Amino acid sequence: MQVSVIIVSAGKSTRMGGIDKQFVPICEIPVLIRSIQAFDNINEVFEIIVITNHENEIAVNKLISNYNFSKNIVIAIGGKTR
Repeated sequence: MQVSVIIVSAGKSTRMGGIDKQFVPICEIPVLIRSIQAFDNINEVFEIIVITNHENEIAVNKLISNYNFSKNIVIAIGGKTR
């Protein structure tokens, strides 16, 4: 069975005091990349969909392009609220 994974990272970071946690590094690798890597290694995952906000779209695209993933990565823009 093939599945798609959705990683939701379109928040406004209000609980983090404005720090976009998807870009915070853990051992030099941003949280978003670590999340993508976890799913990239699962055979049943066909594609990974990353939901981001409009303000971070370019930064997310650039960040993802710095890594080599085996899965198709799709970037989509989230809504104004949950």
